[in-house]
Amino acid sequence: MPAYNEAEGIGGFIDEIRAAVAPLAERVTFVVADDRSTDGTAGALSGVDDIDVQTQPANRGHGPTALAAYRGGLALSPDAIVHVDGDGQFLGSEIASTVRA
Repeated sequence: MPAYNEAEGIGGFIDEIRAAVAPLAERVTFVVADDRSTDGTAGALSGVDDIDVQTQPANRGHGPTALAAYRGGLALSPDAIVHVDGDGQFLGSEIASTVRA
């Protein structure tokens, strides 16, 4: 999940996804690649067990940050990866239909 300056809403967005997907999976881990946010996005997510925050070495934009999130997810050897941006532009509840597919 690439994110940039999403401190205000990303926690609630992840909660929404977690609630929708938890019944479908034994384990859910969120990999958030923070693109050097200036609003405390990384700090807002620190200490949450199922969220792995990876702060980028520099603000590089969406593409490299999304790639970092994919790499972080692949390192966990998951059964599946679902990509969604951290800005909440999609309904978290809709992620379950992607996981089911």
